[in-house]
Amino acid sequence: MKGKVVVAGAGLGGLFAAELLGKAGCEVTVYERAKDLDSMRYDWHDDVAANSLESLGLEMPKESWKKADFTFVSPYEGAMMDVTIEDESKKDISVERRPLNKMLYDRAAKYANIVFDANVEGPIFENGKVSGIIINGKEERADLVIDSTGVESPLREKVGLGDAAVADPKTVFYAYRAFYKRNPEAEIPKKKSKVYMKHLGEDGLSWCICDHNPDLVNVLVGRVVNLSEEQLKRALDDLKKLNPVLTDEIKRGGMVCKIPVRYPLTKMVTDGYAAIGDCAFMTIPMLGSGIVSSLKAAKLLAEAVINAKDASKEELYTYQVKVFNDFGAEHCAVDTLKRFLLSCTPDEITFLFGSGVLSEADLQSASGGGTVKMTPSALIEKLKAGRKNLPFLIRLAGAVSRSEKASKTAKKIPSRYDEAKIEKWSRKLEKLVNGL
Repeated sequence: MKGKVVVAGAGLGGLFAAELLGKAGCEVTVYERAKDLDSMRYDWHDDVAANSLESLGLEMPKESWKKADFTFVSPYEGAMMDVTIEDESKKDISVERRPLNKMLYDRAAKYANIVFDANVEGPIFENGKVSGIIINGKEERADLVIDSTGVESPLREKVGLGDAAVADPKTVFYAYRAFYKRNPEAEIPKKKSKVYMKHLGEDGLSWCICDHNPDLVNVLVGRVVNLSEEQLKRALDDLKKLNPVLTDEIKRGGMVCKIPVRYPLTKMVTDGYAAIGDCAFMTIPMLGSGIVSSLKAAKLLAEAVINAKDASKEELYTYQVKVFNDFGAEHCAVDTLKRFLLSCTPDEITFLFGSGVLSEADLQSASGGGTVKMTPSALIEKLKAGRKNLPFLIRLAGAVSRSEKASKTAKKIPSRYDEAKIEKWSRKLEKLVNGL
């Protein structure tokens, strides 16, 4: 298909898809609500797997570095677990969002028209299919609309794909992110990167990291359902008490953003429309980063569109199948475990960290978007470690088993577009992830 493509929102996945489709001969326009390039991306860095950008044909921005080892801390500092990656070549890479965004923008601008200050208000329907979008009160027609507008998409629900991230508030993460001036008089702690699970007993996490820049301390306070001003103040006060390197002076960031922390949307396409990035819930369910998932999805979407006869849902559906087989199934497994952890009490989280039931490899895999497996031999070892709390261990084993089933079920996505079969598959997957 080489028709007219409109990309709603200049998310990372949207920009990469615009480049690939424009390069293939499509007429592509990207509409972004931000005023300009400098104001369209968060002023912080996120982590990506080693060589992940290079595998997609993208260069790693020079403003990148290898991520330091980190420590998970249970509620009220009851127990700690270090995650150490000995092989330097396998360490995640921390990437500054704005340089990454500029690189993707510059690449896309060679093949697509990018328009700023464009408020996407809704879709246009003709003969039962999406035929464009309404921008700043005006209609813009297209053969295909790619929705890259984020978790609060003005299009997704209106085109009939539902609004699951809003319907289930525990799948949305409210994250405060800021870089504070480091206290030069405070000693640098031995554990430089601490992630506080269920910080202060609340659903979510916080972290305090002595940043790559020696003058800064990287802080996150994230909660599901809601992050009130009172919660934020209480969390920041506690982080400052526990980490003397932290001052009150903000040097970068200092805002709250809303991101999905759940498995991908089970209906990503309809006639004339495809969702990508945060709009399609393509973030790692444990910590929320969606850089690599969105970029992978962009490549898969571009391949599907280029090989399609038209922009019908039947043709576009191959994109969704590839997403679930490439990374979506793993995200389903991680989401299952994340929901289990949210149901745990602070004492149970402390038991997990302190008993040896949860291994360093388990934490490393789940936080990076991978699965946690419990082989028969591993189960025996966990039973030995957790014999003092057998009922809880049985629940954990059940959650791990469901996570494995969720991954397998996700990969059994119907290979061809069939509304009834997709709905049946979606319901089965939802029950597994939610432990119903």
